[in-house]
Amino acid sequence: MKKKLLVLGIAMLLAAAPVFAWDINIDLSGLPAPLAPFKSDLEAALEAETIGDLSMPRFMTGMSNASSFAADGATQRNFIGYRFFALGAGTMAGAQLPSSNMESAIDRLVEEGDIFAGTGIQALSVSLGVNLGFLVDRLYVSGKFGTFSMDFDDFNISTSSFGLFAHYQLIKPRSRLLAAWRGVQAGTGFIYYKSDVTFNFEAPPVESIIEAGEQYVTLFFEPDLAAKFTTYGVKVPIDIMTGVRLAIFNFSLGLGADINVTNNSSLNLSASSLIYYEASGSYSGSGTAGSVSISGGPSGSADRFKFKAMAGVGLSLGIIRLDVPITYYFGKGIGGNVGITGGIVF
Repeated sequence: MKKKLLVLGIAMLLAAAPVFAWDINIDLSGLPAPLAPFKSDLEAALEAETIGDLSMPRFMTGMSNASSFAADGATQRNFIGYRFFALGAGTMAGAQLPSSNMESAIDRLVEEGDIFAGTGIQALSVSLGVNLGFLVDRLYVSGKFGTFSMDFDDFNISTSSFGLFAHYQLIKPRSRLLAAWRGVQAGTGFIYYKSDVTFNFEAPPVESIIEAGEQYVTLFFEPDLAAKFTTYGVKVPIDIMTGVRLAIFNFSLGLGADINVTNNSSLNLSASSLIYYEASGSYSGSGTAGSVSISGGPSGSADRFKFKAMAGVGLSLGIIRLDVPITYYFGKGIGGNVGITGGIVF
């Protein structure tokens, strides 16, 4: 169980129904001759202890959802209303939780080694919007691009995204003195997103013991484990937004849906180590029994269709805009995103 908890915990920290096959190679050629009759039993016991059950279907879907949620970085859905163009930059983080009762969620994790949860991020994106009113009245188009990479000794994250959007002002804005209603706008488009996260760490010791008559044999190893989570996909957001401005403060509300046209996520784990033995009974001794290498991992995808409610709060300081967009996704569990976008409008 502690192996499953560690793998799950590491993947949760990283910035997904899946059944998968492990590729495992156990070599016990170093066993001394008196222990050779136990070789096949030791291999079977060690393989069962090493592999366990790590298919984690709920976790993989949770991670996939969170990555899709995070793809909205540098959104301009709350910028519409400018005369000529808007330029912005921002970041967005997404999360999928099983419920608001985290105590029961943790209990489920301990009991089953799987949980409907995940996190995702698009660390940095920039966007450019243009008012095409000179061609089609009330029409705005925008595009965004993002890329980010960060390396540490045992940790690496890289993210990228690209999107094109169109928004149409269904009902024109109205204003009076220091207050304004932004009318109603509808928008759609597409976003391609990808993220890769790798993490290297030392896993807990793995141990297997067999007993045959008066002979006891213990095999153990401490693997160096590498975990890589990769997700990529294309989603189509559909938004209907409205909002108000009071002096320098902006508030927005909206409803919509995300359609995940495609989403593929995978968690690949690989490990290698020498295997050591300790024997007692009719034969006693210790040493290097051989080696082990393991690779494999689960894969999955995000929920295809997610209804959502959107909100935002921000500031308008002349041509400067600052916005904090928030999205809540309906359905199983609790899912959403939060980010920050800053920019200028003309």
